[in-house]
Amino acid sequence: MSFTCKEPKLRFPEFRGEWVEKQLGEVGEFRGGGTPSKNIDEYWHGSIPWISSSDIEEDNIHKINISRFINEKAIKESATKIIPKNSILFVSRVGVGKLAINTSELCTSQDFTNFIPKNSNSHYLGYFFIAKKNILIGFNQGTSIKGFTKNNLETLKVLLPSKPEQEKIASFLTAVDAKIEQLTCKEKNLEKYKKSAMQKLFSGELRFTCNDGRAYPEWEEKKLGELSDVRDGTHDSPKYHSEGFPLITSKNLMKDGTIDFKNINLIKEEDYKNINKRSGVSKGDILFGMIGTIGNPVIVHECDFAIKNVALIKQQKQLNNSFLIHYLKSPKIEQQFYEQNTGGTQKFIALGVIRDLLVDLPSLPEQTKIANFLSALDEKCLHVKTQIEQTKQFKKALLQQMFV
Repeated sequence: MSFTCKEPKLRFPEFRGEWVEKQLGEVGEFRGGGTPSKNIDEYWHGSIPWISSSDIEEDNIHKINISRFINEKAIKESATKIIPKNSILFVSRVGVGKLAINTSELCTSQDFTNFIPKNSNSHYLGYFFIAKKNILIGFNQGTSIKGFTKNNLETLKVLLPSKPEQEKIASFLTAVDAKIEQLTCKEKNLEKYKKSAMQKLFSGELRFTCNDGRAYPEWEEKKLGELSDVRDGTHDSPKYHSEGFPLITSKNLMKDGTIDFKNINLIKEEDYKNINKRSGVSKGDILFGMIGTIGNPVIVHECDFAIKNVALIKQQKQLNNSFLIHYLKSPKIEQQFYEQNTGGTQKFIALGVIRDLLVDLPSLPEQTKIANFLSALDEKCLHVKTQIEQTKQFKKALLQQMFV
């Protein structure tokens, strides 16, 4: 591989001139990894971090999950070597394409080919190879194990700007990664808070009060079938077509509360109408997986589809679906229907079991307050998820344009 263009599309304005093409072996040296003998337990009691390929995350050069440590005896008596700080840790088999930069000395397994730069910025080179990941993935050693060796990397061409430009590129992309990490942490904290809030709300530990400060009535325990119209979709197997109406099954109900309309089968209009005579779906209904994927309740926002092997819950007077959708995701319901799971290799829950699910029923005004509170948390989580995805797309665009 040689580069015909030696300037990137996107560049900081203070820098000019073509980048220099070099072989990777010219700008640093390589050092392999090794695994201490697993038969010698004493090797694994020390303070020197040791990582395997599973400890490296995809497309994140800053994240190394360290959970195992070895001692100096392991290094002296085995093939394991110390990898200096700021080296590039290439996963060269079992996860090819992943890489990271170590912020302290450590050791790696034999699944790594590690690179120690001489006068180049490690993080710049790390991002360069994230941008050019397909080059690494393209190496193939043997028939079943994809990978590469030191010899593959030594002659690999890289483009190097001046050291100051390398540092600015690395610093900018590091800031983008830090933003993604910050948002990911925020998302996890929101989800943790929501889980805790649901546990307290549905156990009665936390209660809302009326607007005038009075307590709401005590909750009543009732069966879902007494409160809602619970049906299911067709059990037939209509013929699929290249055009027509979507047939939604349990596999299309996603954990995030959405319906997957990409991986669907289509049925003709006649079958669609026949199914909907009995199980017509309307906005505000709840779908609940019955076969294969159990649960994953989804509230319907668009309804031009038919359903198969999916429970359909239609709202009646006593129980609002805006409250029920959250209750169905609570530990109380999860415990009930997993205890009732009658399937072997294929998971299955009968419609009668869903109708017999026990629901602790608040008054309608309290249902509304609980639903509004939890829905607001969902909106915050969705907003953060969107920010994460947008930032990842921004980073992807930068990697495509900041490197030749």
